[in-house]
Amino acid sequence: MVTREFLLVIDPRCLDQISAFPREPFLDAAARLGRSDPPIIIQLLSPSFLDPGDARRLADYQPQIREIAAPVGDGKFHVSKDLSNKHRKLLSAAREPGQKALALLALAQSMRADGLLTEATELLSARWEILNHHRIRVMPLSEFPHWIEVCGIGHSVFVSASDPHVNVPSDIFYQRLHERNRRLTEWHSHTASTVSSEVSEDLRSIVYNRYPYILYSRDMVRFFELQRDHANRHRGSDRFNSFIGFYFANMYLHMWGLLDHLTLMANRHLTLRLPDNRCSISSKEFWAAMATRLPPLSDFRKEPRVRDWISVMADLRHPAAHKAMLLPTRLVSHTAESQRSDEEVLAILREQEPETFEMFPRHVLDAMIPHMISNWRFQNLKILGDGIVHVQGTSRSYVRPALNSLDHDVALLDEVMDAFIAGLFERSSGLKVSDPDGA
Repeated sequence: MVTREFLLVIDPRCLDQISAFPREPFLDAAARLGRSDPPIIIQLLSPSFLDPGDARRLADYQPQIREIAAPVGDGKFHVSKDLSNKHRKLLSAAREPGQKALALLALAQSMRADGLLTEATELLSARWEILNHHRIRVMPLSEFPHWIEVCGIGHSVFVSASDPHVNVPSDIFYQRLHERNRRLTEWHSHTASTVSSEVSEDLRSIVYNRYPYILYSRDMVRFFELQRDHANRHRGSDRFNSFIGFYFANMYLHMWGLLDHLTLMANRHLTLRLPDNRCSISSKEFWAAMATRLPPLSDFRKEPRVRDWISVMADLRHPAAHKAMLLPTRLVSHTAESQRSDEEVLAILREQEPETFEMFPRHVLDAMIPHMISNWRFQNLKILGDGIVHVQGTSRSYVRPALNSLDHDVALLDEVMDAFIAGLFERSSGLKVSDPDGA
């Protein structure tokens, strides 16, 4: 079953940011989820034993943040030898920052926490390696509001971390309360009357339908990734990968669809008179026409980072539409243990699980043993990377950190959308979709 109870360790050094004026509303969002029926509980734990002054600071946040006055268990954390030397040095007990980082990791590990909130450089710089080798998700405080939203969205409870007291129907949550999607819908309402009915409908479909579908798919991948890691820590099981794969493939199908839809819209708005089947984000004929009619947009698409990203999006989308899908998995290598013979593994299993061999009759064990051996070998493989895809692209093969790239891909999609909107409409509308910081 999916859990509705989440536990995070928060570095007490983050409290200064939380208490800044105006007060951050995300704790109110977490409290509101706790009042849903049935409740979604987000419990924050913070150690006061790291600094004598932390206990006084934590008193202002009861009961939302619970004080941990002493280490749990032996309070020790053993850094994996698979972490890079650079990150192992940062997490060394020989330095005071390293000592605090290790204490936070030890608490997160002992409590089987779903995350660790911190602004400590030694933790954030090693966050992906820590997740990969210790299954501890280190997050900066800036990511916490979205994490809270994901905990609710996965259970169909839609609460905004920036506007936690605003109620909207779930089917317009993103259009009304997601900051960028809201700007897009507001921009569309001003622009719709200045363009043709066909282009207005293209814009409506993009900002009210396809873009929210992408955001929702991304959030559901994050939700089931959280659920998978929770199940692994608490039950030792590796579950929910099918749900991750479903929403992952769905996200990239819609992303490619949105990119192609932008070219169809440009074709209509600029009266390029190309057949619809000649309009695509990867169409040479479309971009040849755009080089003449809208050179700045054509030049933007030629930028290496944009061109290469579009190529990667094609590599991810096309298998989902036409052949075996690319689904996030683990990159592993053999160890001395995983290469033991069947006889050796069976002897280990008999010693570790004697009750299993006593409980079942021989004919049942004969059917179970091959699976037990295979599962034991899998558990003893060395994990080199988690949530990756092996891509057989049109020009090269490569490994991509799929789950860690979701937010990056949405950010690049936003850039491409802004480039089309700015090039096609901003001169006439005088409106800007992005804020000065490009959010």
